[in-house]
Amino acid sequence: MLAVLVGACNTSKYLAEDEVLLRDNTIKIRGEARNKSLLAYELSTLAKQKANSKLLGFIPRERIYLRHRERGDSSRIRRAWRRAFGEPPVFYDDSLAQAGAEAMQYYLRYRGYFTAAVYVDDVIRDQKARVNYNVLPGPLFTIDSVFYESNSPDIDALLRRERQNSLLQPGEPIDLTSYELEKSRLTNVLRNAGYAFFFETYFDDLEIDTNQAPKQGNLYVEVLPPPRQDRHQVYRIGAVSIYPDFEAIQNSGGRIRDTLIEDVRFWYALDSEPSVRARALLRNISLRPGAVFSQAEFDRTNLQLSNLGIFRFVRIRQEIDSTNANILNFAIQLTPNNRIEVGADVGFSFTNRSGAGGAQNLLGLNLSPTFRNRNTFGGAEQFIFDLNAGIEINPFQSDRNRLINSLDVRTDAQLNIPQFSDPFRFYRGLYRLPLGKDRHLLNETFYEALLQKATSRIGLSYEYLRVLDFYQLNLLNGRFGYELNRSQTSRYQITHPAIDLLLPRTFSQFDILIAENPFLERSFGRQAFVSLLFRDFSYSRTGRPNRRGESTYIGWRIETAGGEIWAANKIANWIGDKDQRWVWMAADTATNFSQYLQLEVDFRYYRRYSANQNLATRFNAAVA
Repeated sequence: MLAVLVGACNTSKYLAEDEVLLRDNTIKIRGEARNKSLLAYELSTLAKQKANSKLLGFIPRERIYLRHRERGDSSRIRRAWRRAFGEPPVFYDDSLAQAGAEAMQYYLRYRGYFTAAVYVDDVIRDQKARVNYNVLPGPLFTIDSVFYESNSPDIDALLRRERQNSLLQPGEPIDLTSYELEKSRLTNVLRNAGYAFFFETYFDDLEIDTNQAPKQGNLYVEVLPPPRQDRHQVYRIGAVSIYPDFEAIQNSGGRIRDTLIEDVRFWYALDSEPSVRARALLRNISLRPGAVFSQAEFDRTNLQLSNLGIFRFVRIRQEIDSTNANILNFAIQLTPNNRIEVGADVGFSFTNRSGAGGAQNLLGLNLSPTFRNRNTFGGAEQFIFDLNAGIEINPFQSDRNRLINSLDVRTDAQLNIPQFSDPFRFYRGLYRLPLGKDRHLLNETFYEALLQKATSRIGLSYEYLRVLDFYQLNLLNGRFGYELNRSQTSRYQITHPAIDLLLPRTFSQFDILIAENPFLERSFGRQAFVSLLFRDFSYSRTGRPNRRGESTYIGWRIETAGGEIWAANKIANWIGDKDQRWVWMAADTATNFSQYLQLEVDFRYYRRYSANQNLATRFNAAVA
């Protein structure tokens, strides 16, 4: 078997005399360097040639390709096999290896190893080449001081104020990647300060002086003036015009009307009625006449209007005012989406079961229609109604009355309101409650994010499940809470009042099973999960991939029920000097309020090796 495998992996016999396969690349860092393993990985990505991969970890894919490229080979199966499992061979080219070494050397100097050198050492044997890239990084130069310069006194003062937040700090490596990030950061700072037409290209090339101290350098960051002008201009917002149905205005033949609300002008076609209330849109528009231009407010307006889900297109056009060169006028053009959306999914299944009890072979049919109204009450509210009806039958059952094995019907209605609703002033009270000097019980930035970005959610669902001869369940759920997408990577979900009622009924055949399993028996008792102030809080964050192709996801959740009623019950008994337990009355049957607390954490790690190779790991733990 070993001889067969070795023969199968022998690629040299398919090569011409002048063809040499690239076997592998090796990065050898000789000397001190920060984080050698990461640096070696980054350098390996700069090689101009990379060896072929292997099928099942040991079969050379280039051999499959070469084996089926023989002259006169016209078999479709062979061509398909070559396309599916083979790879064109990578023939070693010493000029490309040298080009890769030069790219690595440039990259090292870009990262602060100013005297770095990379040499190629190749070993060729049996028409296969192993390439070693010998890396001599030399000393890593670090930052001594950073100086900012601009011919504009206002920009110069702003840059000095931002020095403490700089990504270029004394003692850190002189990494030009950090300089690129610093340019991006300062550009955002300047654009948020009113410099609407400031771009990263206005930063001059970084000047580095390494003559002041050994292995250190002074950095000089200079902002260049705009072409044909002395200095950059600060802009204020002039007119803000909103077109809630831009297509209708375009087709109106000039017959339009307008209304002014809080200095913002809304335009409508004369013969059309507004589909969305103007003030509902105004809550999601951060651009205000008279204010200094801010790129953050511009982006927030664009994002919040898009997140409403009622517009197909959101366009924000800006232009300099014709009478005042320091003023920017904005036109927000909106194209509504279809207000009503109806869809449905159909699913089929076959289940083959083993074990005693119940039907062995089942056919399933599932129908799931969905109804969505994107603007229910004229304030961009979204109403979503889902119905899921499924049935399982036993086609091999001779008794017609026992053809149906199970029936499952679920309905869910949800209303999403695109604004934060705090009817009992709960969050306002938490925010105003002091916690030390200049601090509040509720973080100010989180409270502001709730006010600006949170969506209120109201939901009601019901499920009926019937399993022949075993049990039937009635489950009712009601909830109210919020969803907050604080950024593109972080998400919060909060549920406050919530009620879950489980009303089961068991039959004789199932009673025999649960009589031997007390835990299962308790699961099929009547249960009432009631939360008055708080039900659950969850947070998730998805990290962006780094230079090594690594990314992470972290999420955690806390959920509880019954705590408020338990505490109120205890207080009432203490005041009235009683020992009574409150119960839920359902169909003349008393049901105890259930209490539980659950904590959960979810961590995931991803690593992308190539377009076809990924690693995913997950750690999930919970306690209740």
